[in-house]
Amino acid sequence: MRIKKIIIVGSLVVILCVIILTVALVFNGVIWFVYPERLGYTVKGIDVSRYQGEISWETISAQGITFAFVKATEGSSYSDPMFGSNIISSRRNGIYGGAYHFFSSESSGKTQAENFIRVVSEYDLDLPPVLDFEIARMEKDRDRDRDREIIIEDARTYLVEVEKHFGVKPIIYSTYSSYNAFLVDGFDEYQLWFRDLFREPKITGDRNWVFWQYCNRGRLAGIDERQKYVDLNVFYGDISEFKSYIDEFNLFLRIAEPIERR
Repeated sequence: MRIKKIIIVGSLVVILCVIILTVALVFNGVIWFVYPERLGYTVKGIDVSRYQGEISWETISAQGITFAFVKATEGSSYSDPMFGSNIISSRRNGIYGGAYHFFSSESSGKTQAENFIRVVSEYDLDLPPVLDFEIARMEKDRDRDRDREIIIEDARTYLVEVEKHFGVKPIIYSTYSSYNAFLVDGFDEYQLWFRDLFREPKITGDRNWVFWQYCNRGRLAGIDERQKYVDLNVFYGDISEFKSYIDEFNLFLRIAEPIERR
């Protein structure tokens, strides 16, 4: 009986150690919950902001990264101080670049659109503009329902204003909770960039994703060592479909010097 107890305790200790080791490896970005390449998604990208610090885009490009979404603005007045250098350097190193705006529930959609347009318009981009919409679910009382409708209207106003300026419908980045709480009805005309760290995104209804953020603790050489993690993404098709997608929006690189593309 005593030997049996020792075996049971020993087995539990081993299982606990394996769990702790696995959690540590996931937390430190050594292993991930899902590997999109195994599902056939091979066009890789990242999204970055000032939190990634000084990025060596030449090093990033050499690791097979095809596209990058770069934070440009947030709310009605904030602009990311690294946006200009990130978007220029990424594209000069053969990476297709796009810009995103982080939506704020405390600013009007119109002033947020004006902020994004002001910052981004002086740069050439390869990808449609992105609205990063991450608002926590709200409680069901009258005031919060009213606030919910205001947020939905502000998001719509932002999207309309940005499309009016750039001539292309923005992409919406979102999470399950934010999408289901605010965007599940009435935004079907916009393409989705979705976050799911555990599996291929399964979106309510018949909608599909165009970009998928599958890891928020990726590790790539070239990211500032003070912030070693970066978000990892994939495109829904192969490289030929990706280039056709770029071509569809007619947003190819327009600066003078030629750049070798993958």
